[in-house]
Amino acid sequence: MRGSFEYKRPCGWKRIALNVLDKYENNLWLGVGGNRRSHSTNSVTNEWPVSYHGTAEHNFKSIAQDGYLLCKGKRFRFGRGIYSTPDIDVASRYATKYTFNGEQYLVVFQNRVNPNNLVRISKSETGIGEYWISPDGADLRPYGLCIKKAIDQIEKDLKIAKEESHKDGSDLDVLEIDLPSIKTKKQVHSSLMISIKQQLPNWWIQIDNKLVVNGNEFRPDVGGWNP
Repeated sequence: MRGSFEYKRPCGWKRIALNVLDKYENNLWLGVGGNRRSHSTNSVTNEWPVSYHGTAEHNFKSIAQDGYLLCKGKRFRFGRGIYSTPDIDVASRYATKYTFNGEQYLVVFQNRVNPNNLVRISKSETGIGEYWISPDGADLRPYGLCIKKAIDQIEKDLKIAKEESHKDGSDLDVLEIDLPSIKTKKQVHSSLMISIKQQLPNWWIQIDNKLVVNGNEFRPDVGGWNP
């Protein structure tokens, strides 16, 4: 727990701390300088909860140095504010890949969020995961960078779905699909559908549909189901 909210650790990511001690009026928002933490999983008084924010490479430096600026926001689907999420896997969907030494990486900022002004948007509303909206940049303070090698989102979703399918004793067929050089999303969908249909002719193939496995919702661009 952090700030009386569940703290989802960035497992599988390399975390780099930002030097933010004494940057603001006090360090209580970090859980430092007040009551001692009775246990590593407990919150302390006036501590802010943790969230994550995925972004593009050209924003790294400005966010790390200056924080979040509402004036730079462009899309406010659920209301005006700075968007973040308590789930790093959700945040990683909004992080664009960058290349370093020939390898592709993702970077997600780890933040503390002022709970007093926090607006929470549920997973059922977003269709992806819980969103947190802070009405002002001052309510969201970055204090860490989380970095890992990029994994293709389709590969990641298949991996999650396969893991979930094993929990109830079932299994999920994973196909080997070789895509040619394709320029448009429509062409990608078409090639995927053809490939799946060739390998599983009796399956029902659908574009942009919803898959639910053990209560977890997935939205593959192209999905195949065994009727």
